[in-house]
Amino acid sequence: MEAPLSSPVNVRQCLGAIAAALLLAIPHIAGAQAKPVTIDPGMTKDQVVERLGDPSEESHSGSFTYLMYDNECGQKCGMDDLVVLERGVVTDAVFRSGTRTYTGHSSSPLPLEPSPPSHFAPAPIRASTPDDSAHRGGIVLMGPRPPARPPSYVRVVPNHADSIRLMPSGAKHDSVPSAPAPHE
Repeated sequence: MEAPLSSPVNVRQCLGAIAAALLLAIPHIAGAQAKPVTIDPGMTKDQVVERLGDPSEESHSGSFTYLMYDNECGQKCGMDDLVVLERGVVTDAVFRSGTRTYTGHSSSPLPLEPSPPSHFAPAPIRASTPDDSAHRGGIVLMGPRPPARPPSYVRVVPNHADSIRLMPSGAKHDSVPSAPAPHE
């Protein structure tokens, strides 16, 4: 037969189990609050790998070697942590995570603070009024202007009198055919 839970023996057993669980969890808690790993200028690749472990990506360009380390905030931070080696020694590092630091002068710019927008907000949308061109209510939007009317042309047809006046000198009046009379 089991003793009730309130007996002194069961309470001691429960407290002992809780204490054991806390003792097992303390190294994990202490590890999360440990000092950040530091990388110093002039370190070799082997020394960096010894402190940070194998990189998630490594690339080379000329005398430069780039070691990328996952910092678990790549999307939010904009990039993974980076160690730059030139001719086999550390010359720069960019760390975005709080678990790593670079003791030299990093080429990484300081993070920017968010700033309010520099432009003015648009005027609020208002309901139409009787003074607006559309009296249907709702929102009135000004549409594009209608296209300009093409210029108008007047057709000028010379009549018989204009023909005589514009006739070159020396031509006879008889040579100009007479225009038929308009019908009335």
